[in-house]
Amino acid sequence: LDLPLQTDLNYYFQTLAIQEMDKSLWLLFWLVLVAYYSDTYDWMPFLAYIDVVQGCRMTQLRNYEAQATDFGNPNWVALQTIVRTEIRRFTRIWVKTLIPPAITMTLYFIIFGSLIGQRIGSMNGFDYMAYIVPGLIMMSVITNAYANVSSSFFGAKFGKFIEEMLVSPISNQTILVGYIVGGVARALAVAVIVTGLSLFFTDLRVHNVFAVISIAVLTAVLFSILGLINGIYAKRFD
Repeated sequence: LDLPLQTDLNYYFQTLAIQEMDKSLWLLFWLVLVAYYSDTYDWMPFLAYIDVVQGCRMTQLRNYEAQATDFGNPNWVALQTIVRTEIRRFTRIWVKTLIPPAITMTLYFIIFGSLIGQRIGSMNGFDYMAYIVPGLIMMSVITNAYANVSSSFFGAKFGKFIEEMLVSPISNQTILVGYIVGGVARALAVAVIVTGLSLFFTDLRVHNVFAVISIAVLTAVLFSILGLINGIYAKRFD
């Protein structure tokens, strides 16, 4: 190669190393091909380009890890993965996670509402069944939100795969929010099932839908956090 062409190639190497690294593979292949058939080509700019590219990529990796573990910059891909995993975990075994709470609440409706409620009568002008149904729905929300997060996080500790999340570029808030959303999802799913079953026993009247949904969600979030704390400090399954 003559000196002007080699000078141009050196300029291309420096320019590509600073600007479009990932999009310059095709040009890099062409430059290597040209240099291969040249006996007088100086390989030092090419080696310098490789060093600059590796340095830039390591810097990008460190910046990515710093951003991913930043409290104010959650990793959305990791959050979606954790939430999807938690939802699939209880929906895959819905016979064990969604049906038993529904059966338990149905027994409460029959025993306390129908049998005992007939002897108690009305409460402040309300039927006894309509009086206890909101409390039973909230009890199902509390128990399922707490149980889902505590069992899931402790299972991750017991299986030793929680360590993979802790060493990965995922912030603590991303892990926290992911498990909480999974617990809230299961609690609300059970609440919808129990509410549907309660309609067979009494007539529910909702005066403020926003207040009902807000209280249910906040309660599920609170007890999901408590379940996570229990899963963190628990030593055994019981």
